[in-house]
Amino acid sequence: MKLFLINTPLQAVIVARIIELEKIELHGCSLIYVCDDINAKHLHSYSKIASLFKFSTFISNARSISGIKDLRAFIRKLGCVDCIYLACIDDSIAHYAISFTNGAKLKTFDDGTANISPNSSYFNDRKKGNIRSFALKIFHRLNGNTYDMQKVKDDSLVHYSIYSKYENVMNNVEHIELFEKDQTKKDTCHLFNGVNYVDYCNSNSDAKLLKKKIGDFLKTIEGDVIYISENEKDEYIFGDFIVRNELIDVEYLESLRKRYKVINIYGFADYLQNLFLDEPGIVIRPINSVLLLAEVNECSSVLSSRCKIDAICL
Repeated sequence: MKLFLINTPLQAVIVARIIELEKIELHGCSLIYVCDDINAKHLHSYSKIASLFKFSTFISNARSISGIKDLRAFIRKLGCVDCIYLACIDDSIAHYAISFTNGAKLKTFDDGTANISPNSSYFNDRKKGNIRSFALKIFHRLNGNTYDMQKVKDDSLVHYSIYSKYENVMNNVEHIELFEKDQTKKDTCHLFNGVNYVDYCNSNSDAKLLKKKIGDFLKTIEGDVIYISENEKDEYIFGDFIVRNELIDVEYLESLRKRYKVINIYGFADYLQNLFLDEPGIVIRPINSVLLLAEVNECSSVLSSRCKIDAICL
């Protein structure tokens, strides 16, 4: 799992380019968006980039004990993080994140103009030599932070920079264009909208069997497959396909439309399928099954006739 830590909308744009250049797959990366001041610009930036990640979270109180705990808990849930990407090389939150990944490789990218401004703290560490900074170092070390700015500089394997004609404070600089000249979307994404199967099936045993059939079906689909879970208890079946973020499903679907040419929406004639029927780039895939209640199958049949696509029988 690759972990990206960002703080600003500009960093979000740079990260999107890095993911594209390194050809990192959706299910292979995660995001932590740390923001001290929640505003519309940050929230919009987060909503736009969320579709690139399997796991993502927005932390607004990171510079507190509870925020550090949230940071640690999110990283622990990811399991093995093999590489972490970050921009703010002098930020204690970034240092905590690296420390919590337990030996992950480190890659960095530009943070505004701090990397190329000789008078910035990145070139001249102004945090040294006073009692407050010494006390903070002790506090950070007690809470699990084993990094500082110099160690980040030393350990970064590559630094992605959007500036081609400036000296950068980092080593191993690789220049990247902020925007690709001919931006292209990925071809297809498959989105399965889950439900509370006990309410949709004839019996509990039918619900259990249908979930297994859906799990097997998802494994046969090639490409990016995403399952929207209605019940956390179902994650043991669909966990490989679940993408976690704070967006509601319609917001998440809109973010996917910015990344994919075509999105197949699988479901049981739910509101998401009906809402986006006839939308460009959206293909509705109704599901029916003998395990479902008759009224559910009837709704799927009606939707199938409206979208002129045969329902998938499971």
